[in-house]
Amino acid sequence: IRVYVYYFVDNDVYLSNLGLVKLAAETYEEDNLNNNRIHMTNSGREESMPQHDFVFLRDKFHEAGWSYDEFWRRVQSAVSITMQCYHKKNQGQNQSYRPQLARFSIPKILGFDFTMTKDLQPMLLEVNRFPGMEPRGEDDSEVKETVVRDAWICAAKRAGVTNAIVK
Repeated sequence: IRVYVYYFVDNDVYLSNLGLVKLAAETYEEDNLNNNRIHMTNSGREESMPQHDFVFLRDKFHEAGWSYDEFWRRVQSAVSITMQCYHKKNQGQNQSYRPQLARFSIPKILGFDFTMTKDLQPMLLEVNRFPGMEPRGEDDSEVKETVVRDAWICAAKRAGVTNAIVK
């Protein structure tokens, strides 16, 4: 599960409600960990591993009788804790450039990659500082283009531009 986060140099963080879901080509089995088709990475993607949006994920949760809202609260918590740790780690470092960058209100889009355990716990795998935002196909183009547009709209609002036109 790829979750997008807008990060600003003044440490403001916004979690997008858009993201991507990838399903492995074969069911995960602990006794068959060498089967590459049960794992999902960008470099291992194949035609039988389509990407979906969070509407798909919400529908799958609903079909299974699971609480998507509870799962999403756990994702939010993981993102919050991770960003708090990042801020704490970077406090006191020479960041003289921050005031100049903050006035431009330029967002940094981060990609948080999660997997989901059997008991529906999101487990953070990694944070991508440079997630690929170039669409790879129809499966992800609407999500990625909307995430980028929304990040710039958020930046415009933070800068006090209320009638920003972002295409």
